[in-house]
Amino acid sequence: MDPHAELRERVAELAAGRLSGPEREALERHLAGCAECAGIAATWTDLAAGFRSAGAALLEPHPDAPALARWATSSETPADGDAIARHVATCASCALEVEAARGRRFARRLE
Repeated sequence: MDPHAELRERVAELAAGRLSGPEREALERHLAGCAECAGIAATWTDLAAGFRSAGAALLEPHPDAPALARWATSSETPADGDAIARHVATCASCALEVEAARGRRFARRLE
């Protein structure tokens, strides 16, 4: 059995701010001396921070491609524009699609 398994199970609690007292202190001591577990803790901490800052937007479905392209290239805000803007702010792949759509629009103007 992995000697770190029990400690790793507590890392999510630490990242969520739900671990305190001696349990927290013991885990923090372990993380200070174990690079592997510290890396896992850093990942969980980043995930927890993302959920705190973006909340439910992280779990929303992706906008469909035509709606995303319309939002990216339109001078007017579509009805679902606020929801798309929130999604694009938290979704790297959709943000790249928006940049690509805007780049294509710009390139067409140059032709």
